Amino acid sequence: IEDRWLDAAPGGSGAVGLGWVEQIAIIADIHGNVDALKAVLADIDRRGVEQIVNLGDMFSGPLAAGETAEVLLARPEIVSIRGNHDRYLLEQDPGAMGASDAVAHGELAPAHFAWLAGLPETAMLGPDMALCHATPGGDEVYWLHTLSETAQMVQRSPEEIARHAGESPARVHLCAH
Repeated sequence: IEDRWLDAAPGGSGAVGLGWVEQIAIIADIHGNVDALKAVLADIDRRGVEQIVNLGDMFSGPLAAGETAEVLLARPEIVSIRGNHDRYLLEQDPGAMGASDAVAHGELAPAHFAWLAGLPETAMLGPDMALCHATPGGDEVYWLHTLSETAQMVQRSPEEIARHAGESPARVHLCAH
């Protein structure tokens, strides 16, 4: 996004004018892959990108949830929101979790959970850019695709996509999943 005014606080807490930003990097669905996260962040830093947004699902996976959390917590300038697996880590009993969530839960420290609990489910960057993990209304639904009866991903119609935006005032929506 070129020459866009961003008005959000790093970490998703409160509003702070960040000024004019010429480039924005979007990361999502890290799922505990700390090696990939480090490589991507190094590339972002090398390119001099001024703003990074993280669209959630950071830790769940059988890789390195705790180390991933440490990398993200060391970068408070990244605007982060929660995804559905982040919510599962906070809300579900570990014994009832799926395997990848349970492994991640066991690797996270209380400080990691506190940081995660403080993140919003959605955020706005200025008046024109909305951040969500799935859709503005929930973190479970695929926005751009739907799962067919035969478990195939099928692109949604433009009308279905627009319906999921709801009453959002944003001109740009960033989603993951």
